Amino acid sequence: MFSDRGAGGYGKVFQVRPKGTSDCNSPKMAAKKIRLDVQTMKGIVETLAEFKIIKKLTALRNRPGGDKVIAYRGNWLEMNSSDDNDTKDSGSSSLQLYFYLLMDECYMDLFSWLTTKTEPGPIPYKKLLDIIQQMVCGLSFIHGAGIIHLDINVCNDQYVQL
Repeated sequence: MFSDRGAGGYGKVFQVRPKGTSDCNSPKMAAKKIRLDVQTMKGIVETLAEFKIIKKLTALRNRPGGDKVIAYRGNWLEMNSSDDNDTKDSGSSSLQLYFYLLMDECYMDLFSWLTTKTEPGPIPYKKLLDIIQQMVCGLSFIHGAGIIHLDINVCNDQYVQL
């Protein structure tokens, strides 16, 4: 794994390269690491639901708007002993299970771009229209697949290029 790209209440995201590649020019991807608690089932149901949705959307990417949704590239499970940092705080002495979702890496989220943009002044009208069009296109695509996103905000709105 490479650099830590962010964390939330649901997991950590890392920048990674496809297995077997070491070239600096190889495509980078994002791996979302989700801790699963097999004793309490915490995170397992939610993770399986997210996995199912991401696979469904990836299978439909050839439809209009599909290119506006992050593509699923793979997954894997990892088991770690209790001497890992993630388990020291919990006092657990059992093995920990992690589920990874491999996806396309995005440039950045909309909030980060809005707060760090280097151009002085307001965002140009054409740029705003492009951002809004991408958002509407992506939402239309996922709604057309029968999925409702319950956490739409500027931190969850990811862009490959702005």
